[in-house]
Amino acid sequence: MLTALLLKLSGAGSGMWAAAPSLPVYLEESHAGSFYFLAQTLPLNEPHTLVLFDAHSDASAIPKSDGIREAIRKVASVEERAARLEKWRETGVIQAYNWMEPLMPSPIAEVVWVPMRKLDEAQRAKLEQEAREFLDGHEEALPRDAGAFAQRLRVMDFETWQKESAAWPSDKRIVASIDLDYFAASTDENLASEVAEVAAAVARLRGLEALCWALSTPWLKSQAQTDALMCAALEQSWSITNAAVQWEPFVKAGPDRSMMAKLRQRRGEQIPEFKLDEASLKLRTLILQRWKPEQTRVERERLERMMNGWRGDSFLPAISMSDRAREPDGSYRLEASQSASIVMEPPPTGARVRWWALRASSDVYRVTDVDFGFASDAPRWIQQRRVLLAEGPVMKALDVKHLAPVLDAAYHCGTAQIFAEVIRDGESRYSNVLTLRVRASGSTGLRAAWSEQFSLPYIFGSTWIAEGRRSGPETGWGADCANFTSAGYRAEGWRVPWGSPRDMRDWLEPWQGPVRADDGCLIHFGSHVAALWEDREPLGRFDDSDLVVHQLEGVPSVVSFAEIKKGRRAPEILRMKRPKREVRLLLGGDVMLGRKVGEAIGQGRNPMSAITEQISAADLAVVNLECAVLSEAAAKDPRAPLAAPAKAVTLLRDSGVDLVSLANNHSMDRGSAGLDDTLRALETSRLKQSGAGKDPVDAGKAAIVEVKGRRFAFISVFDDPQPSRAPRGQPQIFTTAEPERIIDAIAEARTQADVVIVLPHWGREHAPGPSAEQRALAASWMQAGANLVVGSGPHVVQPLEHLLGGSVAWSLGNLVFDGPGPSREWHRGALLEVTWDADTMRMVRARMIPVEIGNDGMVMLAQ
Repeated sequence: MLTALLLKLSGAGSGMWAAAPSLPVYLEESHAGSFYFLAQTLPLNEPHTLVLFDAHSDASAIPKSDGIREAIRKVASVEERAARLEKWRETGVIQAYNWMEPLMPSPIAEVVWVPMRKLDEAQRAKLEQEAREFLDGHEEALPRDAGAFAQRLRVMDFETWQKESAAWPSDKRIVASIDLDYFAASTDENLASEVAEVAAAVARLRGLEALCWALSTPWLKSQAQTDALMCAALEQSWSITNAAVQWEPFVKAGPDRSMMAKLRQRRGEQIPEFKLDEASLKLRTLILQRWKPEQTRVERERLERMMNGWRGDSFLPAISMSDRAREPDGSYRLEASQSASIVMEPPPTGARVRWWALRASSDVYRVTDVDFGFASDAPRWIQQRRVLLAEGPVMKALDVKHLAPVLDAAYHCGTAQIFAEVIRDGESRYSNVLTLRVRASGSTGLRAAWSEQFSLPYIFGSTWIAEGRRSGPETGWGADCANFTSAGYRAEGWRVPWGSPRDMRDWLEPWQGPVRADDGCLIHFGSHVAALWEDREPLGRFDDSDLVVHQLEGVPSVVSFAEIKKGRRAPEILRMKRPKREVRLLLGGDVMLGRKVGEAIGQGRNPMSAITEQISAADLAVVNLECAVLSEAAAKDPRAPLAAPAKAVTLLRDSGVDLVSLANNHSMDRGSAGLDDTLRALETSRLKQSGAGKDPVDAGKAAIVEVKGRRFAFISVFDDPQPSRAPRGQPQIFTTAEPERIIDAIAEARTQADVVIVLPHWGREHAPGPSAEQRALAASWMQAGANLVVGSGPHVVQPLEHLLGGSVAWSLGNLVFDGPGPSREWHRGALLEVTWDADTMRMVRARMIPVEIGNDGMVMLAQ
């Protein structure tokens, strides 16, 4: 039952749970680290082929290495093995020159050593003989239980390996380890391209199960070469989107017992090591651009302190779009016909600028072992490559017309990841990566959402991909046929899971009436799904001339129905299932009816008049009232300007609002007396409220509202560790000072209502997303029985997330609030529209409707 629940909630249809694992990628200074990583990562008794790119064979044997093989296996838990390996690391049990042999004959059954790009046969044979002799160097005196390993090692050059590996079966289990001294003889100008070539060749192997890198500073020419190779290795590791990268820049492999180390010690020389605090600007800014905290475990705080210092660089480039607000997911949106530019701050005075895009290196991937005949020979690992968009001196802005190489050629739409490289005095600095989603000209709704995916690759098994809290095509990596269409529906708020065409069929019903592209007309062939893109004459009838959009073994494309139906069975014409009866709620963010807005109200203007139709159409409408409402007799107080005139409450009611939340940081700006005035005004206007009451118990009670025979409970809370400061016996608001009281309130409401909604006023102002503390609070509320959490407070829109147990809209931003604000995002809010099936109370749809707020506080639907 638990597995079935997890599958359903994750958006899975059928197949194996977690069937698309990430590629483990590991980087550290010493090649000995590859032993420790692989000993904890690989199934120890399964045979793998190790492909070793290294200037040295690393084939030395360890005397009595059977003890090591036994010790890594005879453990009670993976934690015990990790502790044992850590002790070995401290004392240098494993060295960079002998790390492979203890992993043989399993998990490493075979070694293919690639020492350089080109070898003649005499060189190859000589290196192979020497390496084999090293590998069995102790076999005569101290024979292993597993016997000789010499025949398990082969040598070939890069070109030969490329040809042979192209014929390897897809189920051949492979580990690749790249020592950067392999590139030590390369010229400076070729370093990055040669590292990229090897990394791409490795990533194309379907059977690749792990990738390790070793920096090997003592074997490199200089600090500059070491820096450049570290930069190249990190960039290539981070270019694999479905990789789990672990980079340990400070970890040590214990005392170095190599001949080179002993020679240096006799000379009184220090063993060279890479100093990250002396990193180039290019490496520093690459780390700032791509690194994530979970990717470093040892001395993570030290790295974060370094990075904080690097952010103080006054020339550090940052790119954005100054003419539009950033979306809640951090991206920007644009219509293909619009003119716009991506701009850089600070201006790159005296510098040359290269504008780059990141694009998948292939149009087709298969990320699972399941093979139904789609993308059978495609790569598993999704690797990005750079595409140069534009270059020039002092090029401080990129016109979006330069995005043509990474967008759909016909409709000029898709998703692009863009960054800038600023070259000044011979040194490069990288900017942040900006995601731009371009919709087809004139498209809205589902067609707009589908068009934003047009440039992304086909990924068979996209149900199973994930990045952070995003899953499936919402990662922005790509999709397969069913998930391509589902992604459009999910972008429009429909609660449909990821899955196969068969899985998707369960969520669909026969089309009713004339066909319309904007309404999501789906064409289901059984094993393939497409959608109506354009209804051509005769309108309203589905025929061969109509255009459909689909994705199959390539980027999405628009074709005629006559073309797509060739060789396929007659399709069903379907649409998303609609409930027979529905309940629709509309929730808005911060409503402040004082200051300029209060003056406008006094002049007879309604700041919500432009959205009254949308509010009134909902079965129930709720907003956060972030001000006190004064009685007619109340005097103005310049120290508390967020106070609204009494008529503001009538205005809210007449606009269609049914309930307001009062648990926030401004409802008590005029003290308990002001809150009492607010409560009286609401009662007089027959407007419900939650979050305030005559005492703490009363303030924490849920407001219960019945709609169409279904009961909704609202619990409002202000995230403040201090209890309400109101005198005993005076009105006060509900706070998080006593978290257990919130849990009790939710549990009680659960017995009284079909749906429990928590309305917290929380978070850091202007932050793009929630804190860890907010996530912990939301999780505890959903565990107690809350179905939906809808936040306010940061004055910017934050993402809507569907989590295990419930959904969270972290912040709806402003709804009515005067300005100007500190950013464009201040003037961009959202209405959350949530639809339930009134019979089953399943959440059918939850979508954010963007609104725009002027400096005068007036709100309208966003254009």
